[in-house]
Amino acid sequence: MRFLLHLILVVGLFVLAGCQSMNPMDMWSKGKPAHPPTELKPVTNSFAPKKMWGANIGGGTDEKLLKLAPAIHEGRVYLANAEGVVVARDARNGRVIWRVKTDVPASGGPGVGEGLVLLGTRDAEVIALDAKSGKQRWRARVSSEVLSIPKADLGMVVVHTLDGKLTALEAATGAKRWDYDHKVPVLSLRGNSSPVIIGNSVVCGFANGKMASLDLVSGRLNWEATVGVSRGRSELDRMIDIDADPLVVEQALFVATYQGDLAAILHESGRVAWRRKLSSYAGLGGNFRQIYVTDAEDVVWSFDPSNATSMWKQPSLKYRR
Repeated sequence: MRFLLHLILVVGLFVLAGCQSMNPMDMWSKGKPAHPPTELKPVTNSFAPKKMWGANIGGGTDEKLLKLAPAIHEGRVYLANAEGVVVARDARNGRVIWRVKTDVPASGGPGVGEGLVLLGTRDAEVIALDAKSGKQRWRARVSSEVLSIPKADLGMVVVHTLDGKLTALEAATGAKRWDYDHKVPVLSLRGNSSPVIIGNSVVCGFANGKMASLDLVSGRLNWEATVGVSRGRSELDRMIDIDADPLVVEQALFVATYQGDLAAILHESGRVAWRRKLSSYAGLGGNFRQIYVTDAEDVVWSFDPSNATSMWKQPSLKYRR
């Protein structure tokens, strides 16, 4: 009997360890999907896109859910792969300006600002390269793995780490200036919302469904807003992560939570202007006319940013990730 109880405890611990950081779509990725992908239908293009140039940086993410995305800044495109290779290309023709092999397992970035190209790593570091030459300027240790895109402005670099901390570093040296800590729930998605810098403030969403605005230089808290509220009996039901990067449109921030809400927040005061039920862990896009979001079932929605009215939805890619 004692052996049986011990076995149950060990198995339970392994299950919890495996769920500590997860993507809800990955639970069925090795076997038969719970929801078969929607069958693709032929599409008649309404316009013909023209390819200007293409390039392959290599070094795939191997389904590790890394946040590695191209960054466009001042006529250049900066790219990074999971093996730590960073490339700067001319945005007009794709010509390689510089290429650097950092030999680190990259997991977030690149971010660009303050003359730097910034890379977060799985080894809990932030690496800063010179944007013009690719030469390494500094490396800084942070509290845990970086699965967000570092941001820089006003002489500061800000990064959101997997353990729920928002850390500010000096752009010139990489020295730490301040930390803002948010407790990570027992279960959370594997990923982080990237910080957004607006004027002299930095805004970030966290795994507990809250969003906070802080003074970029001092780290003083401006406001904190609740975007989604946990519901349900189990830890899995109560997951309420903000994994999608916030979208800034004029005076408002738009943010979505997993198993929670899509909300519009006034970035000066933190007041929630509106919210509507919608689960998402993907990014948002749009402008003052429409905002676009992909929900957790891969349905694409368009909303009126002023009042949350749904303008259309497109289910043709449902369950296709």
